[in-house]
Amino acid sequence: MLMKLVIWIMRFVLLGMIYVFLYKVIKVMYNDLKGNRGRARPSAGIEVVKVDVASSIAIGAVYPLRPVTTIGRLPDNNIVLDSEYVSGKHARIYLKNNSYVLKDLGSTNGTFLNGARINKPIVIRNGDNINIGGILFKVIG
Repeated sequence: MLMKLVIWIMRFVLLGMIYVFLYKVIKVMYNDLKGNRGRARPSAGIEVVKVDVASSIAIGAVYPLRPVTTIGRLPDNNIVLDSEYVSGKHARIYLKNNSYVLKDLGSTNGTFLNGARINKPIVIRNGDNINIGGILFKVIG
């Protein structure tokens, strides 16, 4: 008698697991067909607003921010700045907890946020000014 009860319970558990599996498969297929790729990342960028040094960077140029964006003089950075006051690997902007964070990578001349030199990673917001090697960026988005 007890064995029959256990078998019936196991059948319902297995049937429930099959329904949950099918629900998740159909949900993924629906989202894929709809074009929904999950939680959207914030879209942001930095715009060049002022250049105080000899550089080929154009005022008004906009650089989109990726989940990790590196800034520096070396060509393997996402944003390459050709100023003699910019270090090879100068700064990094990265996405953390749905916010962008600016971090100086031990540069010689420093990274400035809204006129103050940063010594530790700091969250940046829309409208903030970032100064790297005599090039002033404004955070947009």
